[in-house]
Amino acid sequence: MGAINRSLLSIDALRRHQIDILWLSLSKPVRMLLEQFCDIGQVRWFGRLPWIAPMSADTLQAAFKASYWRDVSKP
Repeated sequence: MGAINRSLLSIDALRRHQIDILWLSLSKPVRMLLEQFCDIGQVRWFGRLPWIAPMSADTLQAAFKASYWRDVSKP
């Protein structure tokens, strides 16, 4: 629950500084908590980034291309 609390606090801080949040990415979302988290934070979730090893610009780019929705209208 600590990660959820820190994330919600970060969302609140970004909004207080008038920084728009376009989407939310969680590395290991629990489906049951995901909907509640997005409702509370009033954000959209658009994918899940898997564990990446080794981490490099190429592996990170490949993971983003494979893991995230291109159609941002999805919930």
